[in-house]
Amino acid sequence: MTLKSNIWQRVKGDFFENINHFLVIDALNGETNALLQSPTGTGKTLCLLCATLGWLAHYRRKFIDNPSKAKDYKPVKILYSSRTHSQIKQVIKELKQTCYRPITCILGSRDQLCIKTDFTGVSGLQLNAACKQARIGAISEQRCTYSDGYNKNKGGCIAKHKNNLYDIEELATVAKKERFCPYFYERDLLDRADLIMLPYNYIMDGRIRGSMGIKLINSILVFDEAHNIERVAEDGCSFTISMRDLENCELDFKLLKQKARQEEETKMSIEDIETLEFPIMNMMRNMTRVKRNMENEMRYGGKKKFGNFDDSQKGKIEPGREIFTIFKEWTKGDTERFGKIDMQNPFKNGIDEFNIQEFMNLLMKSIEDLSSGKRDNRDVSE
Repeated sequence: MTLKSNIWQRVKGDFFENINHFLVIDALNGETNALLQSPTGTGKTLCLLCATLGWLAHYRRKFIDNPSKAKDYKPVKILYSSRTHSQIKQVIKELKQTCYRPITCILGSRDQLCIKTDFTGVSGLQLNAACKQARIGAISEQRCTYSDGYNKNKGGCIAKHKNNLYDIEELATVAKKERFCPYFYERDLLDRADLIMLPYNYIMDGRIRGSMGIKLINSILVFDEAHNIERVAEDGCSFTISMRDLENCELDFKLLKQKARQEEETKMSIEDIETLEFPIMNMMRNMTRVKRNMENEMRYGGKKKFGNFDDSQKGKIEPGREIFTIFKEWTKGDTERFGKIDMQNPFKNGIDEFNIQEFMNLLMKSIEDLSSGKRDNRDVSE
C-alpha cells in the first residue's frame, strides 16, 4: 500500500509539473496571462521558477545566435512575488536545488535589511530618517560604517556576490563580515538582476514601485500563492490609528520641543512643532470623546450607534476619498470642546487634500529631528 501510494504521489506530481510547465511556456510565448492551480506538493514553485528561467535563457540565446535580430531585443526581467519575505526565503532554498544561477535581487525595506546594531528596535519612517543621518555623518559616533564600506567598493562588492543565491539572513551574515550595506547592495543590484524577488505589495502599490524603481514593462510577473493577493490589496488600502499611537505622538512632541530649545541644529522651530501638534492632538481628543461615548452607551445599554453604523454591522465601506473627510473632521479645531484656536495655524480647519502635503513635510522634518542626537540620552519614551 505504501509503495503504491508513493508511486502515485510521484506520478501525480510529475503530471501536474509537466502540465504547468507547458502552460507557463505557452503563456510566455504568447505574452498572455495564465492562472494556474495544482494540488499541494506537486512542485508549483519549482515549476514556475524553472519554466520562467528556462524561457528567459532561451529568449536571450535567440538574439545571441542571431545578431541581425538585435534591434528587436527587449531586456526582460522576472518579478517573482510572494506574500512575505519568509516565503521568499523558502523559494531561494528551492532555487538552490536547480541548475539555474540567475543574478537574483531580493527587495526589502530597511526594516528587513539594515544590520546597524545601533538601530535595533527602530523601524519605519524613523529608521529611514536615522539611516539618512548616519550616512551623511550628522553624528560622528553614529556614522554608518557599512554604508561607507559599500560606497568605497561598490563595483567590487556587486561583482563578487551577484551570482550567489543569498536569502536575507545569509546576505546579512556576509555583509557583516565584509562590512557593506545589504540594503543599498540590493537596490543597486536591481538593474542588473535577472530575477527580482519581492512581496506582493511592492508590485501592487504604485508608491513603493516608484520609490524602489521597479519597472513592470517588459517584465514577467509571477504571483506565487496568488490566493493571498486579495488580503494584501485590502491591507494596502487600509490603515489603523490607535490611541497608543497618538499618546506616543504626544510624548514625541514634548521631546521635539525640548530638543528645539536645547539644540541649534534642528529642522523644526517651536512654532513648527506647535503647528504639527495641533491637528494630531485634536484627533486624540476626538478619539477620547468617541471612546467615552461608546463606554457610556455600553454601560447604560440600549442601541449603540456611532457615526454611520451601529453594533448590528461589522463595519462600513466607503470610497477611498472619504479618508479626507474623516481627517478633516477629526483634526480641525473646535472652540466649544477644545478652547481657543490659533487662527494662523494652516490646519485650523483640519487636514484635507489641499494641505496634507504641508502636513507630511512637517512630519518628515519631525522624524529627522527625533532621529538625530544620541538615542541613549532620550528621557521621554517613544
